[in-house]
Amino acid sequence: MPLKPKEPETETGKQARQQYLEHAQRITGEAGLDYATLYQRFAQNDWAAIKLDDAIALSALRAGYSPKEVVGILHQSPYLQYQVHANSPFNVCRQ
Repeated sequence: MPLKPKEPETETGKQARQQYLEHAQRITGEAGLDYATLYQRFAQNDWAAIKLDDAIALSALRAGYSPKEVVGILHQSPYLQYQVHANSPFNVCRQ
């Protein structure tokens, strides 16, 4: 079964996800990359996900985002999203 990302619940989360995706598109060189595909590639690939997050953090800082804004953007990392939602006791109880 393919992995599916959880959708952000707030407008701030949606904006952060879009910012994460835009940086990921620039870094990977894939302008047409969507978040679902990004999630499939990076959610369970520790090494690649960490490298992508490192590059996105640096890219966002260089683009003028504050450290606090960068943390908000990184909350939408496919790897972080997967770890939080897949390992949440709330999800385990529902299965």
